[in-house]
Amino acid sequence: MKDHKLGRSYGTWSRFLLLYIPLLLFISGIALYVYYAERQTRHKLFHQQEEVCVENHSHSIMDRLQVVKSDLLFLSLLEEFGAATSTLRESERISIANEFLSFSVARKEYDQIRFIDLDGMERVRINYDDGSPNIVPTDQLQSKGKRYYFRDALKLDRNNIYLSPFDRNIEHGRIEEPFKPVIRFARLVFNADGNRVGVIVLNFLGQNILDELREELHCDHGCRIMLLNRNGFWLRGPVPENEWAFMFKGREDQSFANHFPEEWQRIRTAAGEGHFSSENGYFTFSTIYPLESKEVSSTGHREPFSGSLKQLSGEEYHWKLVTQILPDLYALPPHFFLKLLSGYLSVSFLVAIIALLYARAVEKRKNAETDLENIFNTSIPICITDTTNRIVLFNKAYKEIFPVGNERSKSPIKCYESRPGPACHTDACPLARVLNGEEAVVCEPSKVCSDGTEQHFIVTAQPFLNRHGRIEGIVECFQDITDRRKAEKERDKLLEELRSALSKVKLLSGFLPICASCKKIRDDKGYWNQIEYYVREHSEAEFTHGICPDCANKLYPGVAD
Repeated sequence: MKDHKLGRSYGTWSRFLLLYIPLLLFISGIALYVYYAERQTRHKLFHQQEEVCVENHSHSIMDRLQVVKSDLLFLSLLEEFGAATSTLRESERISIANEFLSFSVARKEYDQIRFIDLDGMERVRINYDDGSPNIVPTDQLQSKGKRYYFRDALKLDRNNIYLSPFDRNIEHGRIEEPFKPVIRFARLVFNADGNRVGVIVLNFLGQNILDELREELHCDHGCRIMLLNRNGFWLRGPVPENEWAFMFKGREDQSFANHFPEEWQRIRTAAGEGHFSSENGYFTFSTIYPLESKEVSSTGHREPFSGSLKQLSGEEYHWKLVTQILPDLYALPPHFFLKLLSGYLSVSFLVAIIALLYARAVEKRKNAETDLENIFNTSIPICITDTTNRIVLFNKAYKEIFPVGNERSKSPIKCYESRPGPACHTDACPLARVLNGEEAVVCEPSKVCSDGTEQHFIVTAQPFLNRHGRIEGIVECFQDITDRRKAEKERDKLLEELRSALSKVKLLSGFLPICASCKKIRDDKGYWNQIEYYVREHSEAEFTHGICPDCANKLYPGVAD
């Protein structure tokens, strides 16, 4: 019995595992799909945001630079320059200074607006001075003849524009403090005779560009936005101390190129824009080319009075606008994993419970079917009849005794066709009695065999219920009592014969008055009768007469010898 229970328990768990493991794999597949879909969606959103961010800032920077070039062209065509000679008259200088001052007040984009003569001496200079433009007195004007940007500007053709490297302003041979990031735009100025009269230099406040980037430096989704020069140094970066390192001795290692060598190699060699991911996060970049045709730049020099190392063409002079999303931000947030994990575990647990209940139900049904099959495989005929008198199930023993119709027929045989009897279609039918409320019905029908003999059965009928407790029919068990009936008939026959025999036997009982001398018996009426007559009248006995030996010797002495 214990082994039987263990076998059934093993069957339940094995069925549970066969059902649960594929479902668990399916759930795991869904969880992985959700993870990768969310990851892909998150990355796609980052990609779009970063591309838009880089593209917008690139266009904004280029638009600003284009305005500066237009302003430079406008100032270089002032009437005062057309009438000038190689040396400005004081009236011309004052007129130009006033024009420059009005322009500085209106534009608010230039830290300095200068006119430098061909000898490198400042003749006109407007300082912005934190929003209060003013004309610098002549005694405070400086010589810029040794500065690289002046030297490079003198090499320009008539329609060329020079852009200096993006660096910090230098005054009196030292980097000005507080630091002022500037880009110097320079153009040769010609008079009406086509002769050179000097150079106009606009110190564009690069801080305006950097401030815009600073606002985006720690944007809503946690990206870092950086502006790099052509050598991979930070012009704007996440750590202010590492910015402009190329202008200071001993700080050459404080660059994006040094901190992110693999990433810089990919960014540096790309001519346009792009994006990629690495172990340091997700990078999006765009290349900004400030120079157009007929515009030149140079490498500049860290030393205040040293010349440029080389002139740069439009393709060589560029900046890299780069955004970086750190790995922790680029990856899915922890709360998503917790939410996904809790959902996965909850669904897995729920599915496990359902699978276990289903496995138990299936195993129970299988066991019930096995038990039913074992019951049906007994030698006792059993059949199940539905409420419409159709025999829906029967065992082999039943089939051997009662006809069940053609096995290929799709229509089950009726019970009254399989075993017709006087109770069929009457209230005495076991099915009718069960449907009328009897819990169990016992009857003893008989069946006439083909050889003319009769078989007798005790039929026990009980309700056949569905899982809701409703009666679907009856289950009938047939116990063959033919031999018992035969024995009972033989017994009854013997008893009948015995009764018949006994009915013919007359018994004498009680006290019989008999004469002590003649041996006559007195009857109930008081008459004395011979003993032979009395016995003959009161029993079935008959008499024959003879002489016993004693009487023979007495009556016929000598003869008897």
